[in-house]
Amino acid sequence: MSKKTTKLSKAVEKKDKKKSKILLIKFLAGFVAIVSTYYILLKTGLSEGFLESFSSFNAWLSVIVLNVFGEDAVQSGIMLSSPRFMLTIGVGCEGSEPLVLFLAALIAFPLAWKFKWQGIVAGSLILIVLNVLRIVALYYIGIHWHSMFEQFHTEIFPIIFIIFAMITWLIWINWAFNKSKLDKTA
Repeated sequence: MSKKTTKLSKAVEKKDKKKSKILLIKFLAGFVAIVSTYYILLKTGLSEGFLESFSSFNAWLSVIVLNVFGEDAVQSGIMLSSPRFMLTIGVGCEGSEPLVLFLAALIAFPLAWKFKWQGIVAGSLILIVLNVLRIVALYYIGIHWHSMFEQFHTEIFPIIFIIFAMITWLIWINWAFNKSKLDKTA
């Protein structure tokens, strides 16, 4: 390899590193901005009506699933109850935080919007279903292992749910990169 080729190769590599750093900074700034906006809306109460509606929606879906399993469950606003147990799905229990983390990472990631829309729809649906399954699991933990309910509710399931949100995002990245490569070859 000639000296000229080596210098050119090093210049291209240096430019690529600079571009990568800029993309990383833009990603982190976008991610932090979206997540910060969520927490500001949460703390100021501006999102309260939306989150209460989202909690009611989760209660409604959870009641449907519980009734498929033979429970005599009913929903009243953010509460679901049966003769065996009652749950209130308050702010923080409706699954918005992992969903916002997923959406913030997806939206801030430097890929074309034609790939993001599909990720937003599919990922949101996946996380909503997982949250309903989490609520149903908490219902049964409350019935059969009541002493473990609080630990699962406040410690175990939040961590697992955030991990699922990250895994969903990584699956989207893999899909989107593969799809974008196919688009370039077509």
